[in-house]
Amino acid sequence: GDWVLVHVGFAMSRINEQEAAQTIQLLEELANFVNN
Repeated sequence: GDWVLVHVGFAMSRINEQEAAQTIQLLEELANFVNN
């Protein structure tokens, strides 16, 4: 399926699966940093 980059409820751009996985990983790392 398609992945989209969303900001304030609006799809900003379509991204591929690799870009989506990298973005998810970075967000998880950021969440872990903030929560520890």
